[in-house]
Amino acid sequence: MSDAPTIILGGHVLNSRFRISELKRPFPASRLTVQTVPGGRGEVVTEQTMGPRSVSFKLWAFSRDHEKLMADMADLATWLLTSGEMELSISDEGGRVRRVVLDGELDFDEYEERGCVPITLKQPDPYCNIGMPNTAQVAPGDATTVVVKHDLPDVSVSVAAAVRDSASLVWGIRFDEGDFLHIKLADDNAHSVSIDCAAPAVLVDGAVSMVTLDSNWPELARGVHTVRIDNGTGSASLTWQERCL
Repeated sequence: MSDAPTIILGGHVLNSRFRISELKRPFPASRLTVQTVPGGRGEVVTEQTMGPRSVSFKLWAFSRDHEKLMADMADLATWLLTSGEMELSISDEGGRVRRVVLDGELDFDEYEERGCVPITLKQPDPYCNIGMPNTAQVAPGDATTVVVKHDLPDVSVSVAAAVRDSASLVWGIRFDEGDFLHIKLADDNAHSVSIDCAAPAVLVDGAVSMVTLDSNWPELARGVHTVRIDNGTGSASLTWQERCL
């Protein structure tokens, strides 16, 4: 119905019911934290972060039958106003998936045989998921090698039967012989452990827990990494979701 790329929002193919125009999708803004150095010139940048992103476009519905036109617009309003955060994919973005929420009002303009709604979607996390999640099994003993294709993937760890080390009283996993995640367990029994590094969130036997204070949330760069269980026993399933701008 339009020359615009195919847009799928919350599982709905918008092009199948609407014409799309004025698609805009700027890259995120750079946010700088600066500090003035006494006696120096200008300012020193102490931190650079990225702000959120936005995607905007206009949706057009065309019909001589105003009842059908209004039904299309009512369905659109239902999708946007009741879904909360939604997945957004655009066909020319190489499989990237954005997480977005509606930003602002739905300002519907009705004409004789058509209706138009400008849509603005906010993407709080400027990164997009790309591809399916990757999984590797990490067993006690030798290190497991994994390959990361993009910087800073979302990492999670799942263990069905984690048994703590008798000396340290923790179960743990280590990345590149550096950063590690250790979980203190209450006894020598096997426990289920789930670690979501992006949230961050930890569950032990379904109850909220946390990593030890000396643990490090892993920030994996693009390239080859080694992962091993460095405390206790119990095989782990390591999952990483590739992300990019």
